[in-house]
Amino acid sequence: MTESVALQAGGAWSQAARGALRRVAHPLMPLALGLRMRWSRSGYERLLMAYRLDFLRQYKAFAQGAPYTLLDRRPVAPLAQAYRLRAPPGVRHEPGDVLLLRWRNGDDEVQALLARLGWRGDEPLWLRGAGSAFMPVRARQVDARTALRELIDLRAAVEAGALDGPAADAPPRPQDLAGWPRLQPRSYSLSAIEAGAQGEVIEIIVSEVADPSAAAGGRPGRCTGHLARSLPGETLYGWPLAFPLTLQPPHAGADTPLLIVATGIAAAGPLLELPALPARRPVWLLCGLRRADTAQPFTRRLLDAAAARPGLRLDIALSRDDAPAGTAAQWHGRCRVQDVLRREAARLRSLLDAGGDIVVIGHTSMGEAVRAVLRELLVATGRAADEAQAGARLAQLERTLRVQYSLSGR
Repeated sequence: MTESVALQAGGAWSQAARGALRRVAHPLMPLALGLRMRWSRSGYERLLMAYRLDFLRQYKAFAQGAPYTLLDRRPVAPLAQAYRLRAPPGVRHEPGDVLLLRWRNGDDEVQALLARLGWRGDEPLWLRGAGSAFMPVRARQVDARTALRELIDLRAAVEAGALDGPAADAPPRPQDLAGWPRLQPRSYSLSAIEAGAQGEVIEIIVSEVADPSAAAGGRPGRCTGHLARSLPGETLYGWPLAFPLTLQPPHAGADTPLLIVATGIAAAGPLLELPALPARRPVWLLCGLRRADTAQPFTRRLLDAAAARPGLRLDIALSRDDAPAGTAAQWHGRCRVQDVLRREAARLRSLLDAGGDIVVIGHTSMGEAVRAVLRELLVATGRAADEAQAGARLAQLERTLRVQYSLSGR
């Protein structure tokens, strides 16, 4: 939940008081997170605190995000683009890292909304940005146009009815932005890292999704639309964060089985390169793709890993194609990863019986679908008496890092 307050530009005393509080609180955040990480009995909470600490370190160096230069983009699969970004000198990346990318609304959407509401674009406001697990809350003086472009999730505001105003006969005012949803950065797995004399070059794969809401009218998704509007040479801002999961929890040995569930053509490949994943560890990799393009470089990367790595089982769920034959993978046509998990319930049960771990990487909706399958399995195998008990049991598996997630949306 985020706390947001919009203030008139004249509220100097309250702004000074809040500024003083932030100056005291922000330097203490790393200390507080470090203490929580040390004292927590939950492995998952310790992992989350470490991830947040990494963000705060990056935020201290780049409050607005590290400036990445967009070099180019190219199609790598149907409805998927590869974006290559040059990092500023000194910023380093490792396999498995993610880029927490800032995005903004399109100028056309902002201008249309200003005209609809009858607001002046240059009207000054004090607006507090989104507070989240990563983003320290800070107020800034902006004009209404900048607030709508960089701070407010316009489409979420429309869906929530914010444009109807606080009362039926009162249209919204700029001060009402206090209650409007805020933009949140979008995380992308790094699909490639290249060394360069002018700074590392990273690559992210972005699926071209359409916003499903009726109000969006079939427009591109929020962050994907922002990327699609960006041109080579432009600067994009984001924070490079260390791999947010652990593939080797404290309880696990090198022979403990691991299930990785991932969606997208680039999410799973870099994980197989992590030093923390021993070569002899049994890995079951379940990857969700749209199409069965075995010549596509990222799909080829997965297939080559399945052929070369002992103990790796590769299942590929195709949402839009039938299953091909004659490769090192187990293909599943016209289904999703949660469907494969249900079909392979016996294998999944054996993995849990052996003390194995599960890592889930992808969209939030996929993560929820996998959680539902896990709850069903806990009930079906007698580990839980009902749905409520299964939820509690799954929460325990999450706290002890037996089940982990790295999920994002939009």
